[in-house]
Amino acid sequence: MQKIEEIICPRCQQFLNRPTQVDLIISHKGKILLLKKDPKILLDPTNEYFFGKYLVKNIGSSVYRHGWKTLPGSTVRREHTLEDAVNSTVQNLLGTGGKIKGLVGIFSSSNRDPKSSGVSICIHFEPDSYKFSTDSLFMSHAVWIDPNNLTDDIAFDHKDMINKFVINKLMS
Repeated sequence: MQKIEEIICPRCQQFLNRPTQVDLIISHKGKILLLKKDPKILLDPTNEYFFGKYLVKNIGSSVYRHGWKTLPGSTVRREHTLEDAVNSTVQNLLGTGGKIKGLVGIFSSSNRDPKSSGVSICIHFEPDSYKFSTDSLFMSHAVWIDPNNLTDDIAFDHKDMINKFVINKLMS
C-alpha cells in the first residue's frame, strides 16, 4: 500500500495520480437530478463530506460558487469497487438503493475539475424510490432539470455528461 506522501503532493496537496470518480445520472419523468453546491456545507468540518482542505484554495473558482449544480457523485476509494462507490453514494446522498442501468461514458480531461484531475465514470442509475431522504445535507439542495434546456450554472464537465446521456438515449 502506498504511503500518503507518495500520492499527495506535499506542496499543493493535490493527488499525484488521477483518482477515479463516479458521477450519477438519475432521470425521472424526463428530468435529471442535480445537487446545488453550497460551499458552506462543503467547508463544514462537522460534515462527513468535508472537503475544506481542497476547497479553501479553490473557493473562488466558479464551480464552488453557491448555487452551482452538479450530478451526484463521489471518489472511488481504494478499497471499493466502482459498484460499491455507486451504492454508497446513492445511500449516503439520497437515502435509497437501486440499480445501475448502464454506462454513460468516461470523462478524463485533465482540467475537468479544479480540485483534482480525476477520471470520472458516469453511470445511469435507477433508484428504488424517487422519494429521497431529506436527512442528507445535499438533498436539501436537490433540483430536477430538463436535460434539453441546460443552464450555464452546471459545474465541471457535468453538462457534457448530461448531453452524452441525452444523445445515447436518442440513439437507442
